[in-house]
Amino acid sequence: MRLLNVGTFKLEEFFGLDPPPYAVLSHTWGSDSEEVSYRDVLGGRLDSASTRPPKVTGCCKQAQVDGYKYVWIDTCCIDKTNSVELQEAINSMFRWYRDAAICYAYLSDVPSGDSLHDAESAFSSSRWFQRGWTLQELLAPLNLRFYDAGWSCLGTKGDLCDLVETVTGIPTPFLVAQRMSWAAKRVTKRTEDIAYCLLGIFGVSMPMIYGEGDKAFRRLQEQIMKDLADDSILAWDVDLEVTAPKNTTNVTFGSALAPAPSSFANSGQITMMDHAAHSSFEVHGGSLRLSVALHPAPSGQFLGLLRCRYGRNKGKVVGITLAATQGGHPDKYFRPDGSRAILLLKPAPGPPAPLVYIQLDGGRKAPHVAEARWFHIRKSVANLELIDVHPTSCWHKERALIEAAVEPSADGVQRILARFRETTENGADFVAVLEIDVLADPCCNLMVASRKTSLEEIASRSDAWREIISDTTCAYNGSLSLYMALESLPASTSHQSYILKPWKSSAIPHASINATTTLQLSGAAALLGDLREIDEVQKTEAKELRIRMRDRKQKLAEQQVELEKMRASIVRLELEERRMIDEHAREHKLEIDLREKCARAKTAEVDTWDKISGMERLIEFYNAGEEGPENGDALAKSAEQILPFAVERGHDSFARLLIDRAASVSVSDLEGRTALHHAVRRGQEELVQLLIHKGAHVDTWDTSGETPLHAAAERGFAGITSLLLKKHAKATKRNNAVDTPLDLALRGGRTQAGMLLQLHEARQLDAERRQPKPGLRRRKSPSPSPRRLDGRGEGA
Repeated sequence: MRLLNVGTFKLEEFFGLDPPPYAVLSHTWGSDSEEVSYRDVLGGRLDSASTRPPKVTGCCKQAQVDGYKYVWIDTCCIDKTNSVELQEAINSMFRWYRDAAICYAYLSDVPSGDSLHDAESAFSSSRWFQRGWTLQELLAPLNLRFYDAGWSCLGTKGDLCDLVETVTGIPTPFLVAQRMSWAAKRVTKRTEDIAYCLLGIFGVSMPMIYGEGDKAFRRLQEQIMKDLADDSILAWDVDLEVTAPKNTTNVTFGSALAPAPSSFANSGQITMMDHAAHSSFEVHGGSLRLSVALHPAPSGQFLGLLRCRYGRNKGKVVGITLAATQGGHPDKYFRPDGSRAILLLKPAPGPPAPLVYIQLDGGRKAPHVAEARWFHIRKSVANLELIDVHPTSCWHKERALIEAAVEPSADGVQRILARFRETTENGADFVAVLEIDVLADPCCNLMVASRKTSLEEIASRSDAWREIISDTTCAYNGSLSLYMALESLPASTSHQSYILKPWKSSAIPHASINATTTLQLSGAAALLGDLREIDEVQKTEAKELRIRMRDRKQKLAEQQVELEKMRASIVRLELEERRMIDEHAREHKLEIDLREKCARAKTAEVDTWDKISGMERLIEFYNAGEEGPENGDALAKSAEQILPFAVERGHDSFARLLIDRAASVSVSDLEGRTALHHAVRRGQEELVQLLIHKGAHVDTWDTSGETPLHAAAERGFAGITSLLLKKHAKATKRNNAVDTPLDLALRGGRTQAGMLLQLHEARQLDAERRQPKPGLRRRKSPSPSPRRLDGRGEGA
């Protein structure tokens, strides 16, 4: 921003820097000859006191008295000939007024000595309370003083709050409809400014298009609906006298949006009925989607009950007349032309309000089926590049243009994927999904994906994300929160053009859709299905084995009876008895074999259920993790971290399955612990051997500096300690607490592990002592002096 130096009357720039404390002037513009422009300041108009307007002189003088070196005045601190600068200034103006140290509200039509509290006072009828831009200048500053035409202080905003509320009708709590009502009687020089001057009040941003006329106010309402889920934006043109809709059979299409702020003149006392969050409030395809309770009205119409009431009357709510569209979507309605919002008795509690679609503009027609559509890509975020489009035939790279195919896909919707990448970061890419419906306006949804996941793979498996991505226009990749705006341009004779414009958002969305994770979870679900099929097969085999075992037992029992009969006549049937004994031995061996098979089948069944349990818990974890960063386990935030998560939770069978399927044994969780860390900490020696055999590194350390050898020594796992030392684990490495594995073993009384570490350390020292130093001849060392066992040697 630029600031005017009150001493030199020169402009100084503070772009990209935190500006010094400054005062700001709020005033009503006079004729162009009375105001000082940016070009006038550069031309030296403020150099002489004779050519300075009184308001500029008074503002600078008051700022000097208050101890401020700089002031900001909209007429001369903005280069209005620069359209880009003008748009940025309008979007930033509310913040500039809010951040000012003090704001001087100069009421040029209030003479000195005016009686403020008189009903006919000049203060109450001042033009300053009737202009559009001064509305945000009243609301934004924390510290505001009013001055009359002679620059005498009339009081602060806090001192005169009751009088200001009487003049403006602005209470402390407010909704969208209330905020709109404040601007109902205000005017601006240019038609578009009545919308642009409200941007800061609603906390929204949108491009400035001078020349679009009343369309600017429509765009403002659409932007407010996208950012604020507030039913009261539909509570315009309220009829306070009527309590039932007019019965008319002549119904014509009308607009759901107000044509101008003046339509909210009767909405100053609209208040929220409850604070419950709306289940849905979205702008999509030229319609507003929200939850509205519908009540039948005359002539086949309906009354949509909004979640707001008038004033403190809790028994009445605001209703709007809705009519069903003919054909097409069964839940789509429009607001009839000329219908007004009315006050209705609040109905008794009932079922949840249904989701309906209300056409924003009933007169709009659906695009022609054979009409081509072009999407112009704007580079509006620094270091963000469009690097790929699928299908590639749609991408005109040199023209920064995506051309949609004329023919739709089988479901009537064509989907084009565009990949955006931050060139200065290594985070995930943004994938914009353009959906072109032949019967509706196109829409653009946004998700993130790993750089290794191709657009072809994402497009080929659209069934995994197509249903969950609807109306998701904002995503966060860990370093950048991105909003993707889709704006329509005037249609030509051959095609319809749109602007696809990424915006850097300051708000982080509650949850972002990750295409890579979604595809991986879909694959995991397929693997779970395969495991369940294997389980069914094993159950069938186990059932068959049990039947055979039962039959075998029955046969053995019968043979036992026969054997007893043979023993009664053993003398006479000795040879037959021998034969039966041998046969019995064979059957007995078969029984043992069947028992072993049955035991193995039972073990396999338990092992399979362990794998299924582990997979189901992981699927539940990832499904829960999509709700927000507070849910889910801190040890596993990506599909690659499943192995350490499974080992840490004791799903050893599932972990072995993952290792057999070539899962990476080097992946660590958010605490830096690999699967080897968790196997050592749990004392699973066989699993430790398997992980080392598969290439797990024995000297990795977690965020606390702990290596697997630290964990084994501290817990006294002598076998694992010996195994790690044989694999050349570093016994002298220290953790963040500057402890070696030997320190941890001795401190915890782990005698056997400590002896192994001491022996290893002694061997290393002996090896270093025996190794000759390069360039020196080895001499025989003198015999050491004998030391007594009590620690006292010679000279003690």
